[in-house]
Amino acid sequence: MKKLIIALPILLGVAAIILLLAVILKAPAPQTAVSSSNFPAGNLIDSQPGPEVLSASQKGVDLTINRVKRENDQTVIELALNNHVYDLSKLEVKSQSSLAGINPSGYRIINSASGGHHLEAQMVFPGNLSGALVIKFGDLLVFNFNI
Repeated sequence: MKKLIIALPILLGVAAIILLLAVILKAPAPQTAVSSSNFPAGNLIDSQPGPEVLSASQKGVDLTINRVKRENDQTVIELALNNHVYDLSKLEVKSQSSLAGINPSGYRIINSASGGHHLEAQMVFPGNLSGALVIKFGDLLVFNFNI
């Protein structure tokens, strides 16, 4: 009887862990949205952050466009990137990215954590631009948006 009293909580704990793992593993994978066709032309971001935030996931990297500002004849795009695989701070971005076919005049990492796995960055483009935004990290990742 003592063994049953001791074994029962252990068995219930193991069953709870197994159930939790089953729920987590059956959760749907995050939607991969890396094509501008997933973001219709009407889905624009203007100078104020709003409830509609553009984001995409690819190869375990989540990219979110937090804000687009158009002021002083520049377009400034604020990005957040998160992953647990790549050091994104070491990949070339500026020379390979574009907005409306124009390369950024500036790219800077505002904040980097966990060895480049979590970044906040800012891209600056000359002019008040809109249209196809391509954000490319080396030969590894290409994100396409329409802003």
